[in-house]
Amino acid sequence: MLIKITSCCLCKISFCILFFLTSQIAHAQDQVFKDFFKAVGGRSALENLKTIQRVGEIEFANHGQTSPRGKGTYRTDLIYPDKVRVQISVGDYVYDEMKNEKVYYFLQNGEFQDVQDSNQRKQLDETGLKANRELLYWQKEHAEIEALKINPTWAVGTSCVKGKKNDKTDLVCFDKKTHLLSAAGSSEEYRLYKDWKKSDELKFPMHIIHVKKDLVVYEIKLTSLMINRMILAASFEKPQPKKQ
Repeated sequence: MLIKITSCCLCKISFCILFFLTSQIAHAQDQVFKDFFKAVGGRSALENLKTIQRVGEIEFANHGQTSPRGKGTYRTDLIYPDKVRVQISVGDYVYDEMKNEKVYYFLQNGEFQDVQDSNQRKQLDETGLKANRELLYWQKEHAEIEALKINPTWAVGTSCVKGKKNDKTDLVCFDKKTHLLSAAGSSEEYRLYKDWKKSDELKFPMHIIHVKKDLVVYEIKLTSLMINRMILAASFEKPQPKKQ
């Protein structure tokens, strides 16, 4: 007996195959994020992160710029999501920026001034909410998410996922063995994450390399990282000018 297959049936079969393949791809993409959260210590633990303090050394590469360049100190203090302070000191270069709930300051010409620039305020808001846990938000913020077929040279040995945000393609790449984040960014600018260590129940990278246009901009090597400890409120108050 001959079975007549109509064009309608073929359409249904094609749709089922496409739906199955799309579901499988989506599942694979979700799985790399699930594996990461499991490897790092659990999604809920990352969502419930209260505070983080990071202290270490920062080194700016010398590409002919006046400043900053060379080694210096690096420190961040965060009480999620409303209190942030970032401090960098390299030779004569001193960077100090903070957010204390709805109050924003930054150091300029040796004095603390109110942050007026909306983009700078937004960046501090983003830091207070997402710093050290950006992957909690990555999938929600990106569209057209799919696995990368060919990894860039800076992401060899990883599983990469790409997505679009504000018409820009971003990548996140995970180590195939440990499932921890290995690299994030774009071909123009990206960060490498190395030397993951555990602090209480969560893991964080202790070595971060920032690269732009194939040139290392700076490296951060942390010597101390503590989470969910009390941070003094005074750490986020506007420092008063020193009396002469």
